[in-house]
Amino acid sequence: MMLPLAAAAEPPAIGAFVSGGIGLDGREEMLAQRGQYNLRLSFAMRGSGEYLGAVAVEIRDAAGRPVLSAPADGPWFYARLAPGSYQVIATADGREQRRPARVAARGASELVFYWSDK
Repeated sequence: MMLPLAAAAEPPAIGAFVSGGIGLDGREEMLAQRGQYNLRLSFAMRGSGEYLGAVAVEIRDAAGRPVLSAPADGPWFYARLAPGSYQVIATADGREQRRPARVAARGASELVFYWSDK
């Protein structure tokens, strides 16, 4: 007896995001979704490498217009964006960092943000 094939999951829409990665289950869930997103951010403390959560993320297009603004609920934040150039602004504990990001038509861009102890 043949079973029907399960419908393939639709990729997330442009502008969609997911965040998390706290604990083993959270990391596994994020890793399972990793391939669906083309911009991947991670947040940690410099030196210890301790992951950070509660980071405010804002992504702006090349013209400076906001594309996405959301809190990261864990140390990993994945977004699905149209190909192009972006500015990523990450704020943790009142300290802001800005980084350029280039999202290609294929593959993914990854940025790691590190904060130093005060």
